[in-house]
Amino acid sequence: MNVSTTQLAAIRYFAGQYGRFWKMRLRRFWWSGQDESLPNGALLRQIRNEFGPVWLDSFVLTGDKSTDAEDQQQAKLIVERVASIMEASLSPWEQSAAKEWIYTTCSKDEYTVRVGVSTGGAISINGSPHTMDGKRIIKNNHLFELTLLEKMKMKKVS
Repeated sequence: MNVSTTQLAAIRYFAGQYGRFWKMRLRRFWWSGQDESLPNGALLRQIRNEFGPVWLDSFVLTGDKSTDAEDQQQAKLIVERVASIMEASLSPWEQSAAKEWIYTTCSKDEYTVRVGVSTGGAISINGSPHTMDGKRIIKNNHLFELTLLEKMKMKKVS
């Protein structure tokens, strides 16, 4: 059974937030029904419903650790690494009129989004530095990957 790229990004983000014992924490959230209140809780619930809680025992999460951006250079590296993982292409970085931001265009298949990084380490997608729920600022590799996939998925539906 394979999880979708969006589901995998949600798992990566959760694991990055909860560390070494993330599977145990996720099981507790699933068991108590509190997973719905989590960021990306709907995706985590979808995984539980689709694959069952026992599936988590055999699931192995590979890949990079959670990385937070503290400045523009780190945010830029996060964007470039996530684009590489997703096999997406990036245009050359351009300075914006606002000196705090630089921008690139990220393209994957038929989807294109404008990505910016600020001197403070925030990452924006199509002008918004917030996650889809509007509650968090994107400054983390897993959160950027998840939000990027969600925005591309949303674009596909519309």
